[in-house]
Amino acid sequence: MKEQIAKYMRLPAEDIEICISSGNMKIGKTLNVSLPPIISCCNCAGCSALCYDVKAVLQYPNVRDARARNYALLLKDRDKYFDGIRKACQNRKKDKHFRFHVAGDIVDIDYFDRMTKIAKEFPDFKFWTYTKAYHIVNAWIKENGRESIPANLSIMFSEWRGMPMINPY
Repeated sequence: MKEQIAKYMRLPAEDIEICISSGNMKIGKTLNVSLPPIISCCNCAGCSALCYDVKAVLQYPNVRDARARNYALLLKDRDKYFDGIRKACQNRKKDKHFRFHVAGDIVDIDYFDRMTKIAKEFPDFKFWTYTKAYHIVNAWIKENGRESIPANLSIMFSEWRGMPMINPY
């Protein structure tokens, strides 16, 4: 995975396009964006050895490439990354569902803030994510208030055995 990310990091951001999937067997016709497992996850010490997405990344070169491309774009040009998500939502006429992170996780507070802004921009969409980045979501809520999370954005704290799920909100 690191080799694929390095390959894209050598390219200028204008040559990298975000990869948004239009769905899969598990989530149906749901738009979704993913990042590499483990590398993009800030709270995976307890689950990295059993991560379900590592198998997909190892088994499917196109999945590995898409995750690497998205991560490199996020690191090089965060605005372009999120503009790609906006564009995908704008072009979607039906099945207005979007899942952040079939793989990967919220990388920092700015990332989460941008997720909430996109949800506000597209009130006719249903957005959701599963996360183990509890501290990021909690910090954002502490700063902005729980009521600032748009009603069309569902954040599910993902539990892992032995990992304390701190959720004061």
